[in-house]
Amino acid sequence: MAPTIGPETLRFGLEAKDLKGPVTSQSLFGNRKPLELEIGAGKGTFLLKESALRQEVNFLGIEYARRYWLYAADRLRRAARENARVVLIEAFDFINAHLADDNLSAVHIYFPDPWPKTRHRRRRLFQRNALALLTDKMKVGARLQIATDHEDYFAHIEKTIESSTLVEAPFEIRAAADG
Repeated sequence: MAPTIGPETLRFGLEAKDLKGPVTSQSLFGNRKPLELEIGAGKGTFLLKESALRQEVNFLGIEYARRYWLYAADRLRRAARENARVVLIEAFDFINAHLADDNLSAVHIYFPDPWPKTRHRRRRLFQRNALALLTDKMKVGARLQIATDHEDYFAHIEKTIESSTLVEAPFEIRAAADG
């Protein structure tokens, strides 16, 4: 069944023009629950499962591909996930222009595009300047959870994180990771 675009779907799926001021739990959800961000929400599997299991947390996904953003928004609408939203926007733009500092309790990045061709690597999400900017948006003690199945990109991510202020911690398996 194809997702429908209507006022209810658009309540769960926002566009950049819908964002007023810094994005916080208060501005998006009207409460002060911890806010977790998923970069690259895809079809919304993580958002859907985690928002059901952890209703004490607000979840915000960002997605750049319009068809996946719409699919994820429609899934959230049909499941009535009041603690989850997805925004159609490019990751660097969102982090730079819309997130308040010291705001995120966790950031989830699962299987980002590795951009394996040398000439495309500048497009990778994990760059020193982007990671430093993202770190500014995270609260002290916040978690950055990353998963990739691309060996070369894993080495790049590891090297980038080693040069940051982040501290390595054990990976916590989330509900969406089990299928």
